Amino acid sequence: MKGAAWTVVLLVVAGAIALEAQRPVFRAEAAGISITVSVRSGGKAVAGLTAKDFTITDNGATQKVSSVSVESLPIDLTLLLDLSGSVNGLRLERLKYSVVETAKLLRPVDRVRLIGMQHELRQVFGYQAGGTRPPVEQLTAFGGTSLYDGLAAAMMRAGEPERRQLIVAATDGDDTLSILPETSVKEIAGYADAVVHVIIPVLGGRSAKTISTPAATTLTDVTQRTGGQLFWIDPGAPVSDAFAQALEEFRTSYVLRYMPDGALTPGWHEVNVAVPSGQYDVRARKGYSIRK
Repeated sequence: MKGAAWTVVLLVVAGAIALEAQRPVFRAEAAGISITVSVRSGGKAVAGLTAKDFTITDNGATQKVSSVSVESLPIDLTLLLDLSGSVNGLRLERLKYSVVETAKLLRPVDRVRLIGMQHELRQVFGYQAGGTRPPVEQLTAFGGTSLYDGLAAAMMRAGEPERRQLIVAATDGDDTLSILPETSVKEIAGYADAVVHVIIPVLGGRSAKTISTPAATTLTDVTQRTGGQLFWIDPGAPVSDAFAQALEEFRTSYVLRYMPDGALTPGWHEVNVAVPSGQYDVRARKGYSIRK
């Protein structure tokens, strides 16, 4: 990313919201690469897999998986909510309820924070311990949606050691005010140390997942780059159910670790993960970026 683009990103983060502004850092250190992988069958998590069950390629080269685990590390959950005028009324009340219910699903060692996307980014509350009631009374809906800026700001927070990062965004899928272009948000996703899920209410719910719009394409790219997915839900469905599904999938995911053959060369690394032994739904980040 060019220097001018990073300047815009940092201005978005530092000037629009009180977050820990850092360039995103994917964990590609001397210890190797860590990839979060969801393996499901019939909608349920597949347990008991070992390193020999997975195959993984990095830029087309087959890699040896050094370890596989289902992480029980504390989770840092960022809820990224569209609080524009389009969600005022009943939808806003549903969002408030969903935030409270999601906080109940977290352990005391987990943390949750809430960022609102409006005409500017606003951290409604910073990280607080799981299981405690978040201050949702102050949520108000007005203005437009800075969706891409919100995703960038959340993804730019580098993960803390021995903690895992999950970002769950709820939006109608339209961006109206962002400073950042779509290309910058996609690039940031390649560096992000987080899994990103996006929840979009649309008539028809799951059956509408083939909808193709510029925003939907961008959100698909961002989620896939980080190993997340889009959740298409009916506008009348409880958002809390989608939040709970995203959290449960993250908790039951495997973490694969490997040391790439040769040097960690700069640029984009295309990663492919498979479980050849069965007909599973395998979801993992599509790759990662190494800075030049």
